[in-house]
Amino acid sequence: MAMPTNPHLSGYRIIRSTPPFDRTFRRAVSAKIADVNDAVARELWDLVYERGQDLPPAIADTPSWLR
Repeated sequence: MAMPTNPHLSGYRIIRSTPPFDRTFRRAVSAKIADVNDAVARELWDLVYERGQDLPPAIADTPSWLR
């Protein structure tokens, strides 16, 4: 396996504030929970997103040479 180019990012994930539009998230949730509709899937995604963590400042901040 190749070495990661940024090993300090190991364990971090980037997710959007909205669930995927192709309904894969809803299908995955519905496999675990009965009777899930779009509203419930959105509510569960909000729970996931609210509990996400920000990337470290060195990654998330605009580099000084781009300011």
